[in-house]
Amino acid sequence: MGSETPPAILLEKAKLFYNKQTTTLPKVSSANQGGSGNKPHNTKIENKKTPIWAEAKMEKTKDGKTVMTVPLEKYELNNKDIDYARKYIFEERDGEITDGKVIEVIGATEIINEKGESTVTRYKDKQIEGFSGAMISYNLNYSYLEGHYYKEGRQVPGTVRITSKLPNTQSKGGLKGKLANANIPNKLSTEITEDGSTITCSSRYLHVYYYDQYGDYMFSTVTYLGEFCSGPTGPVGPPPVGGVITETVVYDCAGEPNGTASDNNPCNICMGGNTGITACPRILKEIKVDSTARPCVDTIATKIISEAGEIQNVLSDLLSMANLNASASISTIANSGTFKIKIGEHLFNDQTKYDAAGNSFILRRNGVTNDTTGYIHLNKLMLNEATDLAVAATLIHELMHSYMVYGIHHTSGLEHDIFAGMNTFLFDQSGTPYSNQGIPQHTQMANTYVNSMASLLTRFAISRGILTSPDSSISLTEYCQDIFWQNLQHSQAYIAAPNKNRSTSNGNREYKNTSNSSKKKKC
Repeated sequence: MGSETPPAILLEKAKLFYNKQTTTLPKVSSANQGGSGNKPHNTKIENKKTPIWAEAKMEKTKDGKTVMTVPLEKYELNNKDIDYARKYIFEERDGEITDGKVIEVIGATEIINEKGESTVTRYKDKQIEGFSGAMISYNLNYSYLEGHYYKEGRQVPGTVRITSKLPNTQSKGGLKGKLANANIPNKLSTEITEDGSTITCSSRYLHVYYYDQYGDYMFSTVTYLGEFCSGPTGPVGPPPVGGVITETVVYDCAGEPNGTASDNNPCNICMGGNTGITACPRILKEIKVDSTARPCVDTIATKIISEAGEIQNVLSDLLSMANLNASASISTIANSGTFKIKIGEHLFNDQTKYDAAGNSFILRRNGVTNDTTGYIHLNKLMLNEATDLAVAATLIHELMHSYMVYGIHHTSGLEHDIFAGMNTFLFDQSGTPYSNQGIPQHTQMANTYVNSMASLLTRFAISRGILTSPDSSISLTEYCQDIFWQNLQHSQAYIAAPNKNRSTSNGNREYKNTSNSSKKKKC
């Protein structure tokens, strides 16, 4: 199938789908409407976004699926070096319309002239032969869904948005985003038309954010596209590229117009801008990071406890078998009203040890937990050398020790009985806890908690942009399990790991931050 006219019945189904999805359209702000921000879209504006059904075509995507493409009115860009193709895409399966969206393809004028129309249907492809430019998708109400940038046919790590406010493009590396026309300012101008009405115009920019292979932001580029004008009755001319998301006034998470506060941070709170908050706050409730510890410890600990709460509904006591889950165990001590622990750092020098065959090896204690108070000290040597993933694994490991200290020394009655029944390796046959808890606690972790500890670490890894295992032979979760098994088999319990050599190798990748590790390191 090349491009064919759609069957009449399918065209009617697409119209019904469109009308159903666009019954309630978003409101236009006063900056775009030239009047009250409470005014809804009027009929004139809706008509300008209406698909041109008479030009609908049936086309095949590269993976063989059938889609209906429908154009909408073209908005001319001021920047003649840049052009775009834009269509509604309706996905069809077994004679039914299953999805609909708006796709914009933006690039150099010659590229769009050559292949812009054919590229619109490639919105799911990571490779588009010979294409360099942006691909942005919106829902049928023209609200942003996602955007990607392609260079020489390949989708590059990053994201794309169209903005109506020239952003600050200073990158971490000190680079400046490139402006396609440096003489075009971020402007909000007012013009008086012949009939005395006011027309307000603002600029629009294509903003490309580039990430490295690990998901960290590197720099951004900005390209001027053109002006978008609106008057008392709404936008002037067809809808511009960028949909309804690029209004002149954008409120940040603190409600500040065009503010810079953001909740895109490890602690998921609104900070920066005018909030007065410049860093993630100390961990709430009963786990506190000592003020002498480096900031990365606070950030990582906060994220771990947050992820633990996401995995398991926070429990205030031990009266649930769900506490066999490491996340629930950590949440328990984070929310206990009677057990308060601190996390700090301390220098623990490496020690020379000997195995059963008399061979010497270096033992490093990555962390130490007090067997009465549950206080945790992370080894400065480990913090200096290890990746964030290894630091997070150490924190989870030590928090499990704290949880066991809590259960042994800070519970009573039925709560204590349930804890003892779930953690049998910590007690002798009479129900008395062993005086030396090093081996019993590591044995309990190995037999009961290691998989759920790895699940928690996997969540942390994904939140840091580590989406795949550095060891390509196994999954990310298995890789996280290996890190814990490396710790357990080198503890005083000398626990045999399921894959001893592999877990040793993968654990060393992270704790020594080798070239084939996850490479994420803030400490």
